[in-house]
Formats: sequence, C-alpha cells, structure tokens
Amino acid sequence: IQNNNMAPTEEYKDKVIPQPDFYLPPPTSIVTTGSIKEHPGVTFVAGEGFNPADVMFVAPYLLPQEASKCLKSRDGTPGFRVQPRYLRSDAGAIFSDIFTHEQLHLRDCYYTAVIKWLLPKNERGKIPKNKVAWALPALEDEIKRVQPKIIVCVGKLPFDLLSDVKLSVSDAKGGWFFSDKYNAKIYLVEDIYKLVSNPEYIERFHVDAREVYTTLQEIKNVNVNRVPLDYTV
Repeated sequence: IQNNNMAPTEEYKDKVIPQPDFYLPPPTSIVTTGSIKEHPGVTFVAGEGFNPADVMFVAPYLLPQEASKCLKSRDGTPGFRVQPRYLRSDAGAIFSDIFTHEQLHLRDCYYTAVIKWLLPKNERGKIPKNKVAWALPALEDEIKRVQPKIIVCVGKLPFDLLSDVKLSVSDAKGGWFFSDKYNAKIYLVEDIYKLVSNPEYIERFHVDAREVYTTLQEIKNVNVNRVPLDYTV
C-alpha cells in the first residue's frame, strides 16, 4: 500500500518500504479519541483522554491485555467481552494508581501509543522500523490536536522519536528535554511492564510521577516543593 501522507523522520526514511504486511488505513483515520477501527485481523485503538490536555503519555505499542476483547475469569474460563483500551492491564492499573497517588490523575491527561495495534510477539522487543515510520504520522497528528505542555515517553521508542537528542535510557532518565517541533517538555519513564516484571521499579515510578506533577505545577506558575531525584534502584 502506498501511503502518500507518510512523513517519516530521517532515521526511518529508508525503512518505509515495504509497508506492513496487512491492510492498514491512512494513519490520520485512526486518531479519533477513543475510537476503535476494525480491519481484517487487526484492531486499531486510538488514544484517549482530554483533548487538549496538559500532559500526554506515549507508550511504544498496544499491550496484549489492552488489545484483548474478552476478559477471562480467575479460574480461566471465558469471561465477558470488553472493548480494547489503553492501561487495561495489570501494569497499566499499577501505573495509573501511582500517578493518581502523586496527584496526577490520568483521567485528566491523554494516553496513546506509537503502534496502535497489537504486534506479533516476536516484533515487540525490536519493532520493525517500517511499521514505526508508518505509524508516526498518526501520532504526530494526535500531538497537534492534544497540544500537550508535557509529553511523558513511556519507554525508549517514543523518546527517540519525539526528543531532539539521542541518549541511552540511563543518561536520559530524570532529565527534561524541550522539543521545538512539538513545543512541549519531554520526560522519559521506564516501560510500564517493569512494574510487573521488576517490582523494585515501583518507587522509581513514584519519583517520576512526582517530578512530572511538580513540573506541571511550575509550568502553571504554582509554587511547589521540588523533589530530589538522587534515588537508586
């Protein structure tokens, strides 16, 4: 499929062809807040939340639990049908609770992903660059509509796509970066799956949530006490 609306970054420009191996709609047709679009074998889930919003969260991709259309009961028997949506996972629930505890309610923010459909398991560790390049225009369209003051990158992929610098996770963690292109402050947090696989990261997420909340208050010219970031894991 030739997509004339695609405008990938330089890093991904030579990876655009071939296109993903399934039918995809034009990127800007899947960004209506909270919308779900069905195509043969693929479900696209648009971001959800306030529009515009002061804080926008961008994850790398839709998680399996988020993409599921049926919740299983505790005994493993078929449960009830649900609509796919972001943060409807064990890690997502913990993530949301942490930010709520630190006074930043995700219901007042906007949450989305770069890849808005469920990737095959073998592609989640290293997402093919042609699929990232194809999905990028839809994300950029969301950012233009949401007009966030802060973009929280939930993982390295969105940070690399949206920030103006190339740093390792360890070098970027705890730092603030300004994007002229998106006119927003950029902040990196770990992938949310670590809340389940590595529970020792929970306190780090609390510190990051406090930092995002504090910076938002400063942007709004509200006097707040700064939080020290000299934590270790």
